[in-house]
Amino acid sequence: MADWAEGRVKYDIRHWMANWAAMVSADKSSYLFRVFMSYTSDAIYKMLPGEADRVRSHMAGLRMDAAHIGRVGRRYWRRRARYACPDPATIVRGLYDVFLFFREMEDPERPGHRFFTSDADHIFLKEIAYVQQGYLSDPPGLNMYVRVGMSMRTGFIYFRSLRSTCVPLRPHPQPRTTDRASVLRSGAPSRRTTSTSGRRSTRAREGARARGWRWCGRTSLTLRGTSGRRWTPTR
Repeated sequence: MADWAEGRVKYDIRHWMANWAAMVSADKSSYLFRVFMSYTSDAIYKMLPGEADRVRSHMAGLRMDAAHIGRVGRRYWRRRARYACPDPATIVRGLYDVFLFFREMEDPERPGHRFFTSDADHIFLKEIAYVQQGYLSDPPGLNMYVRVGMSMRTGFIYFRSLRSTCVPLRPHPQPRTTDRASVLRSGAPSRRTTSTSGRRSTRAREGARARGWRWCGRTSLTLRGTSGRRWTPTR
């Protein structure tokens, strides 16, 4: 962990948390699983100094009373406050506490079954190794947020996190525009559009309509080059 600050390789935290959650045998929709993931998130993300007062001032400016502010959930805070991912030692200590807290616990929804899987120890050691190398920690001295807007009522500044925005993971900034253009460039002979997902199918349909094609039926969605959605020119 001594050289973690010099590293430039980072692990997308959401992907890491999904792999970390593989040690849980309980139903992923259960209340206890949500508590486990909330504790895990709290071990990784630490609110920056002054952020709590900044968000509370914003809520007060929106005329929210003290009782209402006290009932505001995690999601509201996560979207408005800024957080830091501290050094590996701090994160490891927090995750180790979470692991020990749930390690011997039974699943309340399945009496006689443990909350963790039988290979939870192996998963813990595997995932904690990434944390020790600094793959989840913010680079020292680097601001991980950019300003994206301001509330006209309260003057509250909205920020967006720069985490999880690397090129291999982030979506294309204008997928509908590019898909539409790609269909238009494909030319009249390319009258068949095939997709393997509903979202891409919708984009393909929009691009086909932009070229003046009409819907002429649907067959099973398969790989490119076989039967799929078919379009024919309207003129």
